[in-house]
Amino acid sequence: MRAPHAISIQTSMIGHELQAANGLLEWFLTQETRCTCFTQAIFSGLPTVELARLLRDFVIPGPSLAGVFHVAARPISNFELLRLVAEVYEKTIELVPVDRVVIDRSLNADRFRAATGYEPPGWPELITTMHTDHLRQNSLVIQEDGKSATRPRLSSGAERHPRRVGPPCRLCSWSDSSRLETTPQIR
Repeated sequence: MRAPHAISIQTSMIGHELQAANGLLEWFLTQETRCTCFTQAIFSGLPTVELARLLRDFVIPGPSLAGVFHVAARPISNFELLRLVAEVYEKTIELVPVDRVVIDRSLNADRFRAATGYEPPGWPELITTMHTDHLRQNSLVIQEDGKSATRPRLSSGAERHPRRVGPPCRLCSWSDSSRLETTPQIR
């Protein structure tokens, strides 16, 4: 028997991590000069910031939603996804397209779209929103061109990433050594 008003969302996500750097995005941002990208590896998940918006605007206000739903963006290859990330994040890197890995992990979200009317934004908008949210979450200032950012003068990166451990954040120069300079503040 299915519980009324119980919903299960199946999806994949991309986004910034708070305490690690194990996901695709953080891994990619740590690559320095060259990165192998798969042209035949297909992904259809959502950035975490878009998933949060979707839950807030479509799932929580929808008490009639019940059951299992796939939630997805339009399918995109690993190569195209990382090309967009590099463009939006203004990352200079050589992307090497490889077609030997073939895997389609896309989900069909037609049922969720029919039930909620949710239509995901295109990938350029999704990546821009993810980047803008990361800058905002880390107290960075977005300039008028929407891409460039400057960071405020803080005594250490630990204030920007109070719970983060792992490799340095390429966007704001946080590193584990920063943790020694100040006591992290809980926000």
